[in-house]
Amino acid sequence: MRSIARWLLLTVLLTFDFPACAWGPTGHRAVGRFTEKYLTAKAARAVKDLLGPDSLAEAGTWADEIRSDPAWKRAYTWHFVSIEDDETYETSKKEPAGDILVKLDHFESVLRNAKASRDERVIALKFFVHFVADIHQPLHVGRRDDRGGNNIAVNWHGRPENLHRVWDSLMIDGERLSFTELAEFLDPPSAQQFSAWQKTGYLDWARESCELRARVYDIGDGQLGYDYSYKNFPVVEERLRQAAVRLVGKLNSIFK
Repeated sequence: MRSIARWLLLTVLLTFDFPACAWGPTGHRAVGRFTEKYLTAKAARAVKDLLGPDSLAEAGTWADEIRSDPAWKRAYTWHFVSIEDDETYETSKKEPAGDILVKLDHFESVLRNAKASRDERVIALKFFVHFVADIHQPLHVGRRDDRGGNNIAVNWHGRPENLHRVWDSLMIDGERLSFTELAEFLDPPSAQQFSAWQKTGYLDWARESCELRARVYDIGDGQLGYDYSYKNFPVVEERLRQAAVRLVGKLNSIFK
């Protein structure tokens, strides 16, 4: 009976078309916290002027927190982009409402626009911070047919889950770290990494996520746990660091 109940639960989870939240709150907040350490004084003041008492760590989860708000239903497709194995972004089918690459470019433009209202820039900053992290989660640049791993059923330490959720939060949560601890434990980037990572653009970040696909989908019989996390958690850490370093570069440039 227990196995039947688990199967029914997983069936329900895979039937409803809801987007997963890249990295989960801990990952997003860690990116924001890590970013704050490297902002220029001018960029830090500009961020504070827009966010008020909220930190980048708090702002980084806002785009997921509003998913239940009907007013933001249109933002569903903004969190990801679908690119099949035999496609590039240029040849892929485009979402009419926009995808993460379109919206990263759009919200950067709003932040750089001196004529945009303060409210527009606040919203743009919150989305921008979130989407920079999202695009570094490999399955947010995913295959259309399995919805970025949401339809790939696996067992995580014996419990029914899906592959997307493993990458969003389960590997991170398995470390038993707060977001402040996770940010603190991420290795500081070298000067060379700062320079190299910040010279890249949105399409490069998406291609990097695609290049990790074979590793992500190397799930064997779908019974995932310590071995899978041991192999892939260093990738999670690297992508979080890259997201933060690139967010630093963008915000320092936008608010220079």
